[in-house]
Amino acid sequence: MRITQRTISRNYKRQLNTVMTRRASTMEKGQSGLAFNRLSDNVAAGVRAMKVQEERLTSERQLNTIENFREEFKSIDTNLDAIDNLLVSARDKVEKALNGTNGGDPRDVIAKEIGSLKKQILQFANSQYAGKFLFGGTNNGEAPFTDNGNGKLCFNGVPVEDIRYDNARQTYYYVAPGTKPPNDTYNDRAGIVPGSENIFVDIGLGLRVNDNSSIDPRSAFQTNFNGLLVLGFGPSVTGAKGTESPNSAYDIMSELEEVLSDPDFDHDKASDLFDHFKTVIDDMRFSRVDLGTRMNFLDRSADRMENDILNLSTTETDLISADPFDTAVDLKQCEYTWMAVLQLGTMLLPTSLLDFLR
Repeated sequence: MRITQRTISRNYKRQLNTVMTRRASTMEKGQSGLAFNRLSDNVAAGVRAMKVQEERLTSERQLNTIENFREEFKSIDTNLDAIDNLLVSARDKVEKALNGTNGGDPRDVIAKEIGSLKKQILQFANSQYAGKFLFGGTNNGEAPFTDNGNGKLCFNGVPVEDIRYDNARQTYYYVAPGTKPPNDTYNDRAGIVPGSENIFVDIGLGLRVNDNSSIDPRSAFQTNFNGLLVLGFGPSVTGAKGTESPNSAYDIMSELEEVLSDPDFDHDKASDLFDHFKTVIDDMRFSRVDLGTRMNFLDRSADRMENDILNLSTTETDLISADPFDTAVDLKQCEYTWMAVLQLGTMLLPTSLLDFLR
């Protein structure tokens, strides 16, 4: 079979273009450090790298969420410290008044101090962080805790003495004074305390939604800290001496303020109020155990997420990065091939007329 010069030239050009393309690709790989620049170059590694990158970005968003809530919880803890100090100060003052060791201060002076401490507690209970009320639940529009004008504490407009908690449904609901708790009225949210719902976020625990469209609390992280657990709520408690004592620290302080300022000082009533006041303070401190547990969980979750991000970043780099040693070897091979093809061209391609004349 006869092979023409045109066929030889065409085949040579094709081989030359192939070598040039490979050489350019290898040089680009060496400059960029990437094993491939298009998904079509390595579909398997490219698809896997995309999935790993998506997981890494998700983990980074979740880590950012965790860091934000770590700072928020630190602010909650700081405000709880302040509230605890104020409650302890009020407790000590009442104790001195009851024991007659108030250093000569009249009881009405101590009553005014209790009133001042009570106002400070209300301010801390309405503390904000980044525009969010720390103890207001889902309420971010207005201060969650208010005084109804008679020394009674209200949470999102509902007197705390009327608030109950359904442990089975994990729901705060309210009732009118003197009535029994509703059976199912709060199933349609009619009697649920405004802003008392829990808030959950996904921090990489495998978020799951129940059949009733509610979030499975085991698969998400609760971000809110209910202020009702701090200051207390619920019906009054009968003391050892027959006094009905509120179950809220704020309401107890209001009644203590009134008792201490009364010229006809009722020591038995003050004693019952004081005893339950100490119990409410202990309950508030117990609620901080839950806060500490959640803060520790956030710390552990942040450490886990940082390790996950590091591992995912390493995997992603291994998938898309070119090995410098292999790239250098490939580039040198391309150079040798390129020189060999050029050398071959001098033997295959005919000389031109001008070259012949020279």
